[in-house]
Amino acid sequence: MKLFYIVACLAVAALFIIIYPEIAKVHSSLLTLNSKSSSELPRMFRMNPLQASGSSQFSEESFKTMISVIPSDKIVIVDLREESHGFLNGDAISWYMDRNWMNAGKSNNKIIEEEKTLLHTLSKRNFTFVYKHRQYPIPYFVHSVRSEQKLVESNSLQYFRLPVADHTRPSDSTVNKFVAFVKNLPEDTWLHFHCSAGKGRSTTFLAMYDMMLNATHDEFDPFITRQELWGGINLLSVPPKEVWKHPHILERTEFIRSFYRYCKENPDFKIKWSEWVS
Repeated sequence: MKLFYIVACLAVAALFIIIYPEIAKVHSSLLTLNSKSSSELPRMFRMNPLQASGSSQFSEESFKTMISVIPSDKIVIVDLREESHGFLNGDAISWYMDRNWMNAGKSNNKIIEEEKTLLHTLSKRNFTFVYKHRQYPIPYFVHSVRSEQKLVESNSLQYFRLPVADHTRPSDSTVNKFVAFVKNLPEDTWLHFHCSAGKGRSTTFLAMYDMMLNATHDEFDPFITRQELWGGINLLSVPPKEVWKHPHILERTEFIRSFYRYCKENPDFKIKWSEWVS
């Protein structure tokens, strides 16, 4: 009988481990592993001639490797992730909800404050589970927790957060903020853009930065082509209609075309994007 109870308890525990991630992804949030701490460069890392680079989310160690290969000491890390994230024992982690839209509709200030609370709460734990591929639990003893801003600033670099929801175009207010930021950049500044996978959001903003610098010299197509050649994605590639991302990525392609026209027609950027597009 005792053996039966042990087996039953193990079965219930195993069932919970299998079911919990699916429940959490819909109804709450799941603490997930983005990248293990490693001295290798982050995935999708690429540099271009515009004094800019892009990548996926880095770990604490891969961050050190990355800034060592960027040929500048005036680096601004542009964090494009809307989803709450940080570092646990040097590993990159984030909180995942359905479609990675945990913070959809929230203000920038609210996103940052809630992220601080999540990281603080995590730092007070002795032990937790982090889910790999949003499915498989990995046990962690909690030794260190910190935000990306603290990591960046502890290395004497500048941190700039532009929260953008995964698979979507940036909001008009975010575009305004980005344009104002680029207009006031000191000379010789190197921008490093990153999101989660280093694909959609990172390539979008690398293209936007390129357009702000060069839209008066080039037609639209070369901006898309060279981002792909430099290691990003094809921003005009849209998934089939039956894929849930389809309308959001289609909207992003329309946005990037409009942003090119904005840069072409407004090279001094005296008109805000939100005014031009309205």
